[in-house]
Amino acid sequence: MVQTFVQSTDDVVRFLTDQHNLIKDLFEEVLSASDDKARETAFVELRQLLAVHETAEEMVVHPRARHEIADGDAIVDARLKEEHDAKEQLSALENMDIGSKEFLDALLRFRDDVLHHADPLGLARFLLD
Repeated sequence: MVQTFVQSTDDVVRFLTDQHNLIKDLFEEVLSASDDKARETAFVELRQLLAVHETAEEMVVHPRARHEIADGDAIVDARLKEEHDAKEQLSALENMDIGSKEFLDALLRFRDDVLHHADPLGLARFLLD
């Protein structure tokens, strides 16, 4: 069996919290980039972190939430819908000119949606109970 650094509930919550903070920082880095190249570099890093984060939630948090909290299936299904919508927004962003006002406006909307999804810790908060 593969060993991971996530050995306890506290590790999962700490991991997800750290990622949420890094995601917030990366959004700010993309938005405040001094030029298109810096913006693109930060955006690529943000996309990668979002993919890793969603995978961690899907592998660790969602299965437990489905079985351990009231209405777990409905809650996880709603979260998966949000994540699907976010992937569509991200795909649209990837097809925009990174230096355009359209990109920045769409990125602000995407950031607001992602941060709403992440606050407060999404489904991971039930792990603390």
